[in-house]
Formats: sequence, structure tokens, C-alpha cells
Amino acid sequence: MLDNIRSKLPLGDSSSGNDADKQIDSNEVETPQNNNVRGATPGPIRWYPSFGYSEDTDTYFRTYVVSSWPSNASEHMFWDLLTDTSLQYDMSIHFDRHDPLSAVSDLNELSDRLEDKAEGALSHFTLNPESVKRTSQVVTHMKESIEQSGENLFSVTAHVTLYADSKDELRKHHNELEDKLQLSAGVHLDTTTYEQDIGLRGSGPLGYNEYYERHGDDVSQLMTGSVASAMFPYVSDTVFEEGGVDVGINLASNTPTIIDPYNRATGYHMLRLGRTGSGKTFGASQFLLRLAQSIPNINMTIIDPMGDFVGVNHALAGDRILIDGNENINPLEIKPTPKHVLERAEGKMSPFNMKLRDVEWFFSRFFSMNDDPLDAQHRAVLSMAVKEAYADAGITHDVETHSRDSPTVTDVRQILAEMNQNPAEYADPQTDDMVNKIRDASGDLTLELQPFKEGNRLDNLAKPTSIDFGNNPVTYIDMTAVSARSGTLGLMMQLLFSLVYQEAQQVEGPYMMAIDEAHKVLRNTDSVEFLEEVFRHGRHFDLGIQLISQTFEEFFVNESAKTIARQCSMVQLHQMERIDKDIAQSAMGLNPKQIEYIQDLQPGDGDKNYSDALLQISDKGTIPLRVTATQDEIAVIDYDPADSWRNMTEPRSQTIKQALDRRNEYDSPIVNPSKNELSDAVMNEVVEKQRRIQGILQAKGIDAVDFLTIPERAELGLPVNGQITRMSDSDVDADSSNESDPTPSEDEIESAPSIAELESMATPTNARDGFAEPTTDDGVGTDDANLSKQAEVSDDDQTDSAEQAQESDD
Repeated sequence: MLDNIRSKLPLGDSSSGNDADKQIDSNEVETPQNNNVRGATPGPIRWYPSFGYSEDTDTYFRTYVVSSWPSNASEHMFWDLLTDTSLQYDMSIHFDRHDPLSAVSDLNELSDRLEDKAEGALSHFTLNPESVKRTSQVVTHMKESIEQSGENLFSVTAHVTLYADSKDELRKHHNELEDKLQLSAGVHLDTTTYEQDIGLRGSGPLGYNEYYERHGDDVSQLMTGSVASAMFPYVSDTVFEEGGVDVGINLASNTPTIIDPYNRATGYHMLRLGRTGSGKTFGASQFLLRLAQSIPNINMTIIDPMGDFVGVNHALAGDRILIDGNENINPLEIKPTPKHVLERAEGKMSPFNMKLRDVEWFFSRFFSMNDDPLDAQHRAVLSMAVKEAYADAGITHDVETHSRDSPTVTDVRQILAEMNQNPAEYADPQTDDMVNKIRDASGDLTLELQPFKEGNRLDNLAKPTSIDFGNNPVTYIDMTAVSARSGTLGLMMQLLFSLVYQEAQQVEGPYMMAIDEAHKVLRNTDSVEFLEEVFRHGRHFDLGIQLISQTFEEFFVNESAKTIARQCSMVQLHQMERIDKDIAQSAMGLNPKQIEYIQDLQPGDGDKNYSDALLQISDKGTIPLRVTATQDEIAVIDYDPADSWRNMTEPRSQTIKQALDRRNEYDSPIVNPSKNELSDAVMNEVVEKQRRIQGILQAKGIDAVDFLTIPERAELGLPVNGQITRMSDSDVDADSSNESDPTPSEDEIESAPSIAELESMATPTNARDGFAEPTTDDGVGTDDANLSKQAEVSDDDQTDSAEQAQESDD
């Protein structure tokens, strides 16, 4: 019946109805699409103002247009209608794409009109100016999505044609249809009165959107591509990208979801949110393990303030850099940007300008951390001093100059002192007012930067950077020693983020940086333009960043966080009980049903062997996800050195636990020079020796299981390999003076040590934080012997320590 009516859609020959006759002119709209539709078999249809009647099939019908859309287009929004078997209907949704070159200007024009209605000359005639303001905010978010993520802009029009066997049935189904769409989808329908023929053509499978051509914006809704795609989860539920990472099971289609994070057109970054115990950290760890398997040549750095990624690092044989907050890090350090990065950026990236914004971000964080944010005047004077410091060092926009020694905060302080003494030399124009402003601001800044003075609390941040990432493709930055320190964790995380960013540029090939507790990088600052640029330019050197945080409220602490989230092509949301719906909608574009879904997700705690999540992929849509893991992965991810392998039931898990324990026992954190230089010198000697042992083992091809002793291997039922050639302690030290090349020689590899000798050489005698505490001749630890040398503490140090104890945690 419906097919017969559809075939008569274009009607060239119509008979009149008794109420308000309406003839169709077959030449009314001359377009290829319409001519194609009108080419179908004609037949008699009687038209009335609000319905039509097909004489051939004895069928009544009424056509509608969606006149009002909800503020957030929800996923599966038409599900109730699509699964209803009692109604007979046709539905067609038209997407008219705006020219990408004019999309932003179109929104700007709309924004100007809305502003005029809300606050301009037309505001007196506007019934609900607050509603207009909210609409204007939505338009602003749409512009940001288009500018930052390259999304398309569409004008969306929807038509529905309802069929019935009688007028009474049509009237009954009319009410059911309106109620169903209003309640389940939040849309409002209008009957296409006196334009039933146009509505019928619009709802057909080849329908030309003539109704939109006639009525324009009055019957359409502006949507970005990601919002529009949420209405069509039934188009493609399977994501299977060759060489990608298995991130879980798609609950909608019960198929694996395989994603290549470096196959995204808008960037390679990922945001992962969820409460403690939701499976967020587990999922992040699993993603990193599987990513390393999928892309063997990937470089990876994990910034971990909580100590949750120890097992992952051991499994990937990564270097561990131990951070305690006293490391020398120069916030002004700039490194040459490689040629391949600049070529891929195609002139859209200015390394020097980015570094200036990085430095501004650092100082903004420092002053905000002390509850003394910079005003415009002090910010401008500080910026002048920073640029002057770079100029004095001979560093300019020319990348060739970036290999020169970078200035430090000490240089900036000296320039500020000079500005305070001779402000006229820096004033432009040289008016009394300008001179006085520079003198006052530079004097204030010189005093406020006292913590960076030699001997004070932050003097380690006024020295050349001492952290060396080495050549290991996997680096684990262990910040657990600084986590309990008030006030400094976020600042140190920010500085390490900038260091890793510069390091990632030096490496060709994919690079993944994972940051746990990522919200701490964003807090206490109002200047994160540098961070936004990092996310925007990361794809020029294959940098992907995985941000891991807890709740919407914690992560979205400022507008920049929203901008950064929009640049994440993948967002995985785990269970969260309490959600700020306003933030979830404005920052992430989530609709009420999605928010409710996240709140009801199954977390990963308890006895369940899975966790659920909602995964958003910028070019694929939204996927309900179930995350499961193998027993091997669980043994690695849940690794805790304090647990006993005997508590594990699976033999393979026991083997992995034993292997990880050995890795942990011989793990030699890279300890960077700090304020205690005498202790550092001895520690580095120990670290260098242990590094050479690890190099010998890796070159010999010894894997994690080979760290087990022969009795332990026998106990676990593992095959016992042949004896390893013995090697003396002196052989390990023979080439220890060659600090520039820790790679073992062929002779060293051939004479690898036995397991017992490794234990005697590498096991800490007075284990503390993973390295051996050196002792003096009388058996007293070096640190203890040095206590008398450190007994005298300056007033500044005492004051700083007191201040540090009072600062609130980031």
C-alpha cells in the first residue's frame, strides 16, 4: 500500500478535494532531483489543507515538518518511533551542508542578530532575552568546534508522512505520533498545512527538500556534524581499524572495537574521565600495553603522581625517573625544533612564540599558586623581562638560535632589578606614567620572585635542567615522592609536561604521553594558551596525549579545559555518580540520556571482571563499551610489590608476578641532581652501575621471566635454562668511566653475570626509594653523616618550609 502511494508522489495529474483544492504544477521546481522524483508513475491523489487521500489505495495521509528541536540532540533520539510497529509512516531527514569557508561567518551573523535581540535595539521587543543569550552561547560553542576540530555545519530539516485507512484512524495516529516524538525525542511537529504535496515529496526516499527552500531557517536547525551523527547510531556500529588497539566490546553490536589513535584527522589525543574505582586507570593502563603491542616503534612517557602505572612500566622495560620536587628544571629552556616538525606544520607553528606562552603559563601558575595572580600591568612587565632575557642569550624566532644556552629565572630576576633601577630605558613611550608603572611593577616582581633566589625554596627552578630522558622508548616519571608535598605537585607536573613536549619533538615516529591526575596541570592558572597550542600542533610530530582525570567538575576548571577537551578526538567516560549536568552539556555536548547512562554504568570494582564506559570518537560517533582484560593483563596492571605471588591462583599470573617482582627489585630509578650534590654524586655512581647491568641483560636477550632463580623456576614448573656464563663485579665496573656510552661492549655481553651475582651487585643494602644508601667507613649512612653539614639552615629556608607546609594541595 505505502509503496503504491510513494510511486504516485510526484503526481502530474491531481483531482481536487472538496475542502480547499490544491493542484500540483509539475514544472513548479525545475531541478534534477525534483525531475527525478516527478518521473514516477502518476496517479490520482485528492489534496486537502491538512491531509491527502489516495484514490487508488483508499489511503489517507498527513505530512509534517519538525518545527522545534531540543537544545541537545540525543543519541537514539528517534528510537521509540523507529521501533514502533503500530504506526505506518515515512521519515526523511535532510542535511544541507554549509560551505566550510563560510560556516564561521554564517554563525557570526547569527550571533550578531541574537546579541541585538538580547541586548541591542531589539531587546525591548524580545519576550525572553535570557533564552536568546543561551542560544547565543550554543552558537559560540559551535564556532569553537568548527574552528578547532574542523567539524562541518549543517542545516537540518526533518519530514514525516503518516498513513491510515480512515480519517478517524489518521486523527488517532496523529496524536500518538506527536506525543511519541515530543516525549521521547523532544521534537515538535507542525502539519504542512496547504503544502501537503511538498511535505509528501520531502519525506520520500528521493525527496527534494523543497520545503526548506521555501521556508529556510524557520523550519531548519543548525547542527555540527558530531551532534547530527548522534541521531544515527544505526548507520555503523562496528569500528575495526587495521593495526589499531582493541579498546573493548561494542555493546550495541556485540563486536570488538579496534581503534588506531593515529588514524584520526583532528588529532591523536584522548580524554578519560571516571570516579575512583570505575575502571578508568585500569583502562588507561590496558590501552598503553596494547598500544605498545600494536605499534612496536612507539615512544611512550607516563607522568604518574599516584604510582598506579608501576606494573605497566616494568612490563615494557621502561626507565623510571624519580621526581621528588627538588630536581633542577629550567622553565625557560628551549630546544631546536627538528626540521621534519616544521615542514609538517607548514608555517602554522612558531616554536619561539610557543615557548614564550609556555613561560607565561609557568609564571601564571606560580603567582596563582600563591594567591597573587598577575594583573595586566605586572604581566606585561614580566613579559618584557622574559623577552629581554632571551634576547640577551641571542635567542630569537630563528630556530637556528634555539641551540644556544637558554636563560633562567635568575636572568629574568636580574633584568627586573635593572628595570626597577632604570625604568626609562624600557619605557615606550617614555612618559612619566609609563616609567612609573615599569618601576613599580618591576620592583614588585623582583620581590615576588624571591623564592627562586639561590638557597630559597624554588632555587632548583632557576638552574639549567638536569633531567635526561635517555634513549629508552618508554619513560616512567614517578612523582609519588612529591605527591604529599603541598603546593608543588601541580607546578612540577606542568614543568614535566613541557619537558616531555619538547622531548617528543626530537623523536621521529608516534609518541604517546599519558598524564594521570591531569586536572592538576590545569588548576591555578588563567593562561594555558601554550597547552592549547600543544594539542593543536601535536599531530605535526605524531604526538598523542592521554589525559586521565576523575570528574567533570575536577577537570573543567576553566574555559581552556573545555577547549582542550574539544581537541581530543577520543573521549572515554567511565562511571560517575555525581555529574554537573551543565558542565557535561556545555563542555562535552552530552545530552540528558547520555548523562544518565554514564551514571548507571557498571564500574570496575568488586568481583566483576569487566567495566563499562561510553566512548566518543570524533569521526565515528558514540559507542557503549564493555572493557575486559586477559589474566596476563590483570597481573601486570594490578601489580603491587607488597603482594605475594602465592596469593594468585593462575600459574601464568604467578609467573608474571614473580618476573615483575624481579624487575622491581633491580629497578634503578634515574635520580637527577638536586640540592644535596654530595649524595647525588654517590647515588649516580650506583645508578650508572645498575644501568650497565640492565644494558647487559637486554643485549643478552634476557626477558622478565629469566630474572627468576633456578629454584623459583622449578617451583613454578618452568623449564630451567642452561647456566649463564659468570662474570665478576670488576668486569661490570671496568668501563664505568665511559659515562657518555652506557651500552655494554661485546666482551661484556659474552660474560654476563649469574643471577646470584646480579643479586649481590644490584640489591639495595639499605633500600630506600629503590636505590642503595651509600655508607661511610664507620657504617653510618652518607645522608646521616651529612646531617651535621646541613645543620645550619638559612632564615629563608625555614620560612619557605613553613610556607610549604601551609600551602593547599593542588
